[in-house]
Amino acid sequence: MEEKIELNVFLNKLVSSFAKKFEKLEKDIKGLKSDIENFKQSKDKNSLKEIEDKLRKLEISVNSIKNKSQIDKSILKLIESEEQERKSEEYGRRF
Repeated sequence: MEEKIELNVFLNKLVSSFAKKFEKLEKDIKGLKSDIENFKQSKDKNSLKEIEDKLRKLEISVNSIKNKSQIDKSILKLIESEEQERKSEEYGRRF
């Protein structure tokens, strides 16, 4: 039972972490869209550089989330396999 609670806590933290990251990305995307509109109107070269920098940071954030997601999937698979092994051992002890 305690392991199940720990897994739920882990999953809740994972979901919360992803939600925060996606909220930040949404905010960054809105800001980038606004910057693009401003650039279209002014065609300022400094604005273009700022947009490119923000885009690069956004790409890095997305790649970071993808990598974290892969790690979290691996952790979840490990937890599932350990849980199956534990159940198999318990089943073996009963019979």
